[in-house]
Amino acid sequence: MDYSKIAVSDSAPSSDILGPIFVIYLVVLSIISLAYLVASWKIFIKAGRPGWAVLIPIYNLVVYLQIVGRPAWWLFLLFVLVVNFAICILLSLDLAKLFNIPPVFGIIALWFLPVGYVILGFGSAKYTKPGSASAPDLRMNAKEPSTRWHDLLESTCRAISASRSH
Repeated sequence: MDYSKIAVSDSAPSSDILGPIFVIYLVVLSIISLAYLVASWKIFIKAGRPGWAVLIPIYNLVVYLQIVGRPAWWLFLLFVLVVNFAICILLSLDLAKLFNIPPVFGIIALWFLPVGYVILGFGSAKYTKPGSASAPDLRMNAKEPSTRWHDLLESTCRAISASRSH
């Protein structure tokens, strides 16, 4: 078969447009990442922790666990598939409560992380240290049904912890 007579079409999308789109994507992603980084730094400072801790992988999670009043061994739960999803929800709810913000904001902040962190970091919300007299009770409160999921997740983590200690 003679392939020289097959027409080559120039109607295919040009790759010339992909370069600028990729550059725009990287610029937007960089701006969002920078906003998240600066907001996280501000949150750490509001909580009385060093802001530079945000820059160090793994250590930033340990400091975050300290901020929300959870034990450092929960770091390992963040690396367990499926369990980490539940732990992230629980930690977001804890963070919202410690900044005296409704739990719904904790969930919104989890799904729209940069936006939620910018609001928390640059907003007027004040951090209350877990265990202090003015800190909100992170345990289940019968008057507040929105904490039922929080309590369920907390009891699941305690059960996992208890089974590992035996």
